[in-house]
Amino acid sequence: MQVAQEDNVKIFKRPTGGESVVLSPQMVVFSARFTKKQGEKPGVFFNLINSCLIEELSKLGIENLSSKGISDLSIGGKKIMGSSMYLKGDLLFYHAVINVSEDVSKISKYLKHPSKEPDYRKGRSHDEFVTSLHKEGYFVDNKEVMRCVESALSRLGK
Repeated sequence: MQVAQEDNVKIFKRPTGGESVVLSPQMVVFSARFTKKQGEKPGVFFNLINSCLIEELSKLGIENLSSKGISDLSIGGKKIMGSSMYLKGDLLFYHAVINVSEDVSKISKYLKHPSKEPDYRKGRSHDEFVTSLHKEGYFVDNKEVMRCVESALSRLGK
């Protein structure tokens, strides 16, 4: 946190699960609100959203996408998207960050290793665990990725 403060990076607390995230203009950040039916498990939403996102992003030629951990999207075992949700009654607020082209070293600079991690992380540092679409050879821009997100969410009724 001290490094972030020295660099004038703003820090905000979010009400959803997960730990700290770094946001930048080289990432696509999006949110959606859903109505949860009684008895419906939150994991169902993560799986459904991820499936729609994988299908839409694949249309850009992005290959080897998979859903990993609780709610991440990855390419070849490296994280490109993290997401989280907040539940209150029947309201489900979902948000996610897709790393389009941010240099992973920026994430490592500001974030410590998380206290909890998904099994597939296997203790790897941010530099070894996180990637971007550009780093994986997919030179798409934020607008193209956002169109995929919008299409995926519209299929879910959002």
